[in-house]
Amino acid sequence: MVRVAVIGAGAWGINHVRAFVRSKGAQLSLVCDASEACRERARTLAPHGAWAGTCARPWRLTTWTPLSGNAGQGSRRACALGLASGQACVREKPLALNAGDAQAVVALAEARHLTLMVGHLMLYHPAVARLKAMISAGELGRIFYVYSLRVNLGRVRQDENALWSLAPHDVSMISHCWTTSPSR
Repeated sequence: MVRVAVIGAGAWGINHVRAFVRSKGAQLSLVCDASEACRERARTLAPHGAWAGTCARPWRLTTWTPLSGNAGQGSRRACALGLASGQACVREKPLALNAGDAQAVVALAEARHLTLMVGHLMLYHPAVARLKAMISAGELGRIFYVYSLRVNLGRVRQDENALWSLAPHDVSMISHCWTTSPSR
């Protein structure tokens, strides 16, 4: 059984709390969030877990916190703390707001031979898997141009711009599909 800590149980993180509660292979051991309201909402889903305003002792560490402002700094530190203590880490997208921070976290994971994964959930969507298979098989011919259009913006965030909120999904899907293209 993998023990999991979720750092940030807000608008998106609560989905991960819910998923880990339902999981057969994971035990949600800790939920950290600075907001008492978010911790209370998580407590209703996982009454047997532990809750904290900050995370000092990670298990299998999963971080799901917005990247803007102080929350982003705390989430990045929580990811680094988990890796430094020898735990795998799943980090919500994007990994960091600048290349230097991303490289530092990646270097830490590589130095410790640990899994560091960014939560690009769209890579697991059946439509993306089918598109990747079609590109790999050459069914679409040689690809010269890729265009993406967002028709459902989801929750509009006041503390994050569209680039950080939406573009990582499109860039990750394009990169994921393109790397298998025979016409590269």
